[in-house]
Amino acid sequence: MSKTLQTADAYFNDLQPSIQPLARAVRAVLLEVMPELTEEIKYGLPFYFYQGSVCFINVAKNHLDVGFTAGTELSDSFGLFDQRGLKQIRHIKIPDIAYLKANNGGIANYVIEACVRNETKHVNTSASSAQSATSKPKPHSRTEKQP
Repeated sequence: MSKTLQTADAYFNDLQPSIQPLARAVRAVLLEVMPELTEEIKYGLPFYFYQGSVCFINVAKNHLDVGFTAGTELSDSFGLFDQRGLKQIRHIKIPDIAYLKANNGGIANYVIEACVRNETKHVNTSASSAQSATSKPKPHSRTEKQP
């Protein structure tokens, strides 16, 4: 696969025919769950963004990974995350369409949770920026002593 792909469509079109149906199905799940997601090719992979990075798709040897960029901050309420000891990212290994269909609800939940996390983080960052802008000390005017 070429590393100079510019669009997600080009990425999926360039995949091996054996993995294309699974990759396209995962992509469809992500975009159906959260239509506001935007796709960008970063590091040669399709990344999905909503007020910050949410996840990415990576084709591995015998499966497909959905990597959540802030996965350590998400609950693993469905037990789908592969705990590889990475600092921040958590992956879901998807070996085939049957696994995807069986775990569609869990994957959707993680996508929504990651988007809500980004939204909350974005709101909190905006609020603290606004607060710090309004609470900055005003410069003192220098006055000289009158004789």
